[in-house]
Amino acid sequence: MQTPGSDDRPLQKAGRISLVGAGPGHPRLLTLAAADALANSDAVLHTDVDPRVLDYANPSAEVCAARELLVEGDAVHWSAHAAPRWLLDRAAAGGHAVFLADGDPMLFSHGGELLDRLRDTGVPVTVVPGVTAASAAAAEAAIPITHAAYSSAVALVTARVGGEGNAGDGGLPDFSEIAQFPGTVAVYVGERDPGKWVEPLIAAGKPTATPVVIVAACSRAEQRVVRTTLGELPRVIAHELGRSPAIVLIGPVARLGTESPASGTRAAGADGLLGPPRPLHGRRVLVTRPRGQADELVDRLAELGADVWTQPVIEIADPPDWSAVDSVLARIVHFDWLVFSSVNGVERLLGRLLDRGGDVRRLAKVRLAAIGPSTAASLERFGLRADLMPEPFRAEALAEALVERLEGGKDEASTRPRPQALSRSERGASRVLLARASRGREVLAERLRAAGVEVEQVVVYTSRDVVEPRPHVREAIRQGRVDWTLVTSSAIARSLDAMFGEQLSKTHLASISPITSDTLRQLGHQPAAEATEYTMEGIVRAVLNWKE
Repeated sequence: MQTPGSDDRPLQKAGRISLVGAGPGHPRLLTLAAADALANSDAVLHTDVDPRVLDYANPSAEVCAARELLVEGDAVHWSAHAAPRWLLDRAAAGGHAVFLADGDPMLFSHGGELLDRLRDTGVPVTVVPGVTAASAAAAEAAIPITHAAYSSAVALVTARVGGEGNAGDGGLPDFSEIAQFPGTVAVYVGERDPGKWVEPLIAAGKPTATPVVIVAACSRAEQRVVRTTLGELPRVIAHELGRSPAIVLIGPVARLGTESPASGTRAAGADGLLGPPRPLHGRRVLVTRPRGQADELVDRLAELGADVWTQPVIEIADPPDWSAVDSVLARIVHFDWLVFSSVNGVERLLGRLLDRGGDVRRLAKVRLAAIGPSTAASLERFGLRADLMPEPFRAEALAEALVERLEGGKDEASTRPRPQALSRSERGASRVLLARASRGREVLAERLRAAGVEVEQVVVYTSRDVVEPRPHVREAIRQGRVDWTLVTSSAIARSLDAMFGEQLSKTHLASISPITSDTLRQLGHQPAAEATEYTMEGIVRAVLNWKE
């Protein structure tokens, strides 16, 4: 019932703007708040951030690079006029517009200028801070940016001349004054920096022996940590850094990355850790599993020091019609075994059971078989335990073990009490239900039928190829900048071939199993490494054990 003065029209979505920090480079250094802002965005305007950070954006969001708004290279015009208008236009339409800047949006970015332009517009503006490059660089070099015995203050200074991130008047700050600063000086160095700003520091009395740590390409695979002195700094910048942006940390704390009698601190490894570097440091690894199924593998590789990229090459979705699934769920008690070959099968079939108001008690009289520990673990998340999970983790082994069970064989692998032998159904043949994808190998069904088993298959999820790779992944593969590409199924192998073709020869391919390796060879690609245990951990070990 409508009350006086009320309005039953739908509420109009209110527009808003967020100025978000992307962190120093690596997407794992993105804050939770930044990831949330991107996930709920309708439009994203970004500076030259690591392209992987954009993977966190709402897939349907409009994405625009800030350089596309430059007017004849005029960054001042961009920040003062074009960018505010771009953000306000999207917010006026009721959207959430995000300005995504590398590092922190309020530090050596155009976030401050944008905030001034947006203050009096009436549009809500939120600032989401990011991990600054200076603090990240100190962490990567395993040195403190402040220390009670050496430095209680930090000066953040830009040496970027021209373009984005420059000082307000396009010039450099007064480094002769900065030379008198008593703490740590963190200098943001641009790609074209000749190091001339060092001269006024020395001329103003900064000792040439002052320790310096340079962190180039902070938090990326090509990161380098260089230790030098202030006197040697111009030469190092000119001859060793190339065109990499960098953070230069100047002051007594830079000494703490080497042997120091005062602190006993050991030298940092190549990846910033104290002690030896992690085994995959500096290696760029491409994970190709579907969206939402790569997190565990990505985390494991990152622990080992890899620079992990993701490019899903297949998409997993619900079946277009649930009627066949609903039918077998209504008849589930008539099957002797329910077989799952993947985590997707478990989640889709049991998810549908729960969505329809049922629960796992309906499976009380059905025995469960799984291919691989990940599939078995997925069952456990539903409160179920696999009765059969033979090794090796492949369809052929499961078919052989299942036939042995159905013929009344021994039950060493069973994970719960059972009778001495399995009884045949009243129909004279055991009935097995296979929960499967819309495509895949038929070997399990064929071998069971050949043994006289009554087999019914039901498609519980669809698998489709991703046609176009992300632009930054395509370019990295083309340039040979991906060290390893992980191939975790034959379907992924075929989709990778369709996506990249002969360019896959520019990356090392790691295969999860002999079957996947055979598929790769049939497509004309030779795997460099093959897992001996057909699991995610197995393929990681294959990469670790590879010798060139």
